Amino acid sequence: MVERKKGPEMPILKESAQAEREISASERPTNPVPKKEKHEDRLNVESMSISKGVGRAPNEDAYFEQVDENGETGLFGVGDGMGGYPGGDVASQTIMEAIRAGATTLDEIARRRAKGDADASIHAEAEALRRLMYMAEVRLQKVREQSPPLLAQMGTTGTVVRLTKDERGLSWAIIGQVGDSRAYLLHPDGRLRTLTLDAHPALDFIRVQYGEEAAIRVQDILDELLGREQLSLLQLAIKEGRALPSDAGVTRDEVEFLTKHMGVGLIDYYFIYRSTVQGAFGHHPQIKMNVVPVPPGSNIALCTDAISDGLLKREIRAILLGAYDELPYQDVKEAASMWSNMPAQALAYAAKERGEEREYKDFHPRSKGVDDATVVMVEIPKR
Repeated sequence: MVERKKGPEMPILKESAQAEREISASERPTNPVPKKEKHEDRLNVESMSISKGVGRAPNEDAYFEQVDENGETGLFGVGDGMGGYPGGDVASQTIMEAIRAGATTLDEIARRRAKGDADASIHAEAEALRRLMYMAEVRLQKVREQSPPLLAQMGTTGTVVRLTKDERGLSWAIIGQVGDSRAYLLHPDGRLRTLTLDAHPALDFIRVQYGEEAAIRVQDILDELLGREQLSLLQLAIKEGRALPSDAGVTRDEVEFLTKHMGVGLIDYYFIYRSTVQGAFGHHPQIKMNVVPVPPGSNIALCTDAISDGLLKREIRAILLGAYDELPYQDVKEAASMWSNMPAQALAYAAKERGEEREYKDFHPRSKGVDDATVVMVEIPKR
């Protein structure tokens, strides 16, 4: 089990105090990344990675995007080098490069399936991706052996998505995850579905006790909360029979579901050790796989934990939809809206803004300090 070196949670910030600080001219993007031309009949990809900032450590995130020549299938990944250990940038880059190098294996399975090979199933492709991730771990161990002792403990998270098609031509996402980098599915109707479960001991306990679906629902509820203090106030309101505030971000049923499945001890443990990750690459990785159908017109979003830790889930959804008016905090709204119709950039800069609030006297309770932020967005054709 590895704990990232990030700051503790702090008291809730009122929105009025949040709105007082504006983004300075030096923070505003002067050379926006040009938006790629979209194609109606192929996968469209947008990506962005922002480092902690000038004078800070190197960007420990890494990512890749690889689409086949027909634009119908692809392999995408994000990795976040472990904080607290030197060489996180080396570890994340090593893992991403090793997995990307094996994309041809997955392409070959997809081609065989298209030709009617019954053995080349979606399940076979998922197992091939799992093997690629284990082979990437072997590669990282070899790099560590050949590196100076200072890098002996380097590690990284990593989440990879393989977008492929079955024999009927329907799209599927095969997700492989190690650690706490996330994958989301934005449905055409605006629903945002979390596809991965963070490798946190508290969430893993719920998964073992109640199942994967319950654990992801708990994670989603936690992602809508400002912190432990807010949750305690909501639990007290329910106990006393009072209505929850309209801006609570969660319902009574959700708070009760969370309380039932976690209890006081597990809730306290989660918030105290919120940055804990178990089973990263380089530290006995626990590879979790998931396979889900992907409706036409959907979007897949991969991101490092600067996004999922810093932003509320409803903020992530609003940014992906371009619904900036729904963002409750002025600074995040301003940072995101500067990248209109460019969701990867908008998410990354919104998370950067949230993280930088840690350096000011008043800041949002989800801000744990500056961190590298990386997003890969993949848009699936509507037909």
